[in-house]
Amino acid sequence: MWRRLLGYLLILGAAAIVVVAIVSFRRPQAGAWQLLGPLFLALLFVLQGRRYLQSNQQPAAPLSAAPLAAASANVPASDFDPALRTKLVEKLQRMTGPKVIPAGEFFEGNYSDQGAMGPNLWPEHPGIAAFASCFKALMSRDDVEAIYVEVAEVEPDNDSWPYSDRVYIFGDIPDETIREQTKSLRPTEIGDRKDRFSPISKSVRALSRKPLHVLWWD
Repeated sequence: MWRRLLGYLLILGAAAIVVVAIVSFRRPQAGAWQLLGPLFLALLFVLQGRRYLQSNQQPAAPLSAAPLAAASANVPASDFDPALRTKLVEKLQRMTGPKVIPAGEFFEGNYSDQGAMGPNLWPEHPGIAAFASCFKALMSRDDVEAIYVEVAEVEPDNDSWPYSDRVYIFGDIPDETIREQTKSLRPTEIGDRKDRFSPISKSVRALSRKPLHVLWWD
């Protein structure tokens, strides 16, 4: 998975920066202040590297009070069901334009691959079951008509679930209610403002006549 590889590369880069800084500090007329810049950069590399690595770790325990059946006590050893991943990927490959699917289909078969959504949530990811349960609860509301997930990336190595950074909620539900219901998921933005989101395709807006609310994770 590319996020795990990038995490290791960032940490190795931080180590290289520290070594170079120490060697430079030993030179004549070198001041201690010259270490501050490289050490600060190395710290940033380490923190970002940890974020990528933690996106591949399984949570210690599910945070949802009502987890889905896939996240029950009999959780399989794998992060996801390979057969259901293959089925989902094949459907996505047949799609033209934005790869937008119902939220239920996106989460079905994914037990604990946190890289599927919100992988950069730090210091702790709420768990993929918490995402699935939250959207399932929202779908049960009378003021929510439909919830869709836009898939942004599919890794070709079969080692990870497809990745999404955006969820579309159609309904009369206020943004304030969505913000309250999804606060444990910590979305970066909630709304439908042109200055916050890249253009939303006509095919997405045509999915429903209800007001559209967008949730986005950095």
